[in-house]
Amino acid sequence: MRRKALAMVLLLCSIGPAGARAQAAPAAPRDVREVFLALPVPAVSPGRPLLSRVAPLLATRALRQAAWERGLSAGPGRAFVDTRNGYLELCVLRPSTTTDCVSSVVLTYFVRGNGERLVVMQVGAPSAMRTEDHFWTLAGSRFTPVDGARLLPALTYADFWGDHPLPRGMSPGFLRELGALTISWPRQGTTAWAYVQPLDEGVTDQARAERLIELYEQRRVSTLALVWDRRRGVFTKGRAMPYDPNGEEEHDHDH
Repeated sequence: MRRKALAMVLLLCSIGPAGARAQAAPAAPRDVREVFLALPVPAVSPGRPLLSRVAPLLATRALRQAAWERGLSAGPGRAFVDTRNGYLELCVLRPSTTTDCVSSVVLTYFVRGNGERLVVMQVGAPSAMRTEDHFWTLAGSRFTPVDGARLLPALTYADFWGDHPLPRGMSPGFLRELGALTISWPRQGTTAWAYVQPLDEGVTDQARAERLIELYEQRRVSTLALVWDRRRGVFTKGRAMPYDPNGEEEHDHDH
């Protein structure tokens, strides 16, 4: 009996440290590149057409590592990282090519008051101006998806057109319905900028396209600041930049 008990003790001692190592939580990503490699890329869904283009190429850590290395080897402009400011850009190339950019990816994060990070991944199509944003909180090594509606202020027609009458047949939220709202995430600082993309993109009806072009040129605000509230962990509306139809627009204010 004593021999069995002693054997059991020796067995537990021998596997104890290994078992502890096996159950140890993975290390928290140290910088934005490590965040990108650890990121749980969302599953494709019907409401995320841009993500569906790139998700198969980023589905695993190995695939993300390969995509990053392809971007680096393809030359300037294909992969950029600023670990000091927590910002990454990548042109996700189709495997075995150096020119066919399937999608653009921007990744950055914002630090909350409790030390957690809010991670943002923006996916864009090279042939179009539309984008999709995905959000997670990152506590240690754990990513938790977050609904963007909980993080961003509701932006409507009035934010960009002021008291200009709402066109007949359009709802105050038609900007989101058209997918025309886009956010420029900062390379430096914690202020993002929201702006309206051309409203006629993808519109095949010529008369409707002309009305949307005219409406686009009548807006009064070019870009609207989205200010990071570190304590609350959300973005709030900041200053608005007037739209000058004769000037050149600049959306990337913090670069």
